[in-house]
Amino acid sequence: MLVATGTYTHDYLNASGCPSTDTLHLTVDHHSDTAFYVAACDSYRWNDSLFTERGVYIYDYSSQAGGCT
Repeated sequence: MLVATGTYTHDYLNASGCPSTDTLHLTVDHHSDTAFYVAACDSYRWNDSLFTERGVYIYDYSSQAGGCT
């Protein structure tokens, strides 16, 4: 299993018996998206923010793995 960003090659014999090489340029992005749908009467507190109006709010944070946002 490949878990790190990098360039990987695989040498093999193809169906005709000829030597072949495949190259994979892999970028591992430890990014995740999460959506919450919440119904609240007057207000809702999330991540130290108080929301009092209906809307779509985005909260960006850095992950512990690699500092990706």
